[in-house]
Amino acid sequence: MSWRLAGFVNDPEVAALIMPQARPAPPPAPGTRRNPAPGGAPAGGAIAQAERAVAGDTLPDGSKLVAIEGDTITTELDGCRLVYQLYRPEPVSASPTCAETTATAEPRKTE
Repeated sequence: MSWRLAGFVNDPEVAALIMPQARPAPPPAPGTRRNPAPGGAPAGGAIAQAERAVAGDTLPDGSKLVAIEGDTITTELDGCRLVYQLYRPEPVSASPTCAETTATAEPRKTE
């Protein structure tokens, strides 16, 4: 299951907020409409809630949260280390051991 970095909390310890990302529902059949369920939840599903994760925890995709530093987290899966930054949809860096198909790091913006 995929996920995204949704934020950080510092109480009682530094933790990342991880938002599980469900696969999108298939498109409705031709001639039908998809109506949201009462309360704004997607039809046929519930609204996902962010989960707290600290260093050492396993994330929804099976990777391990290795470190939380500033506005980034480092994850590891099968020797591949990826660094994710808040508000970025893709990893901002990847270790040399990551396969080209695993992740292509998003270029970092310079300040």
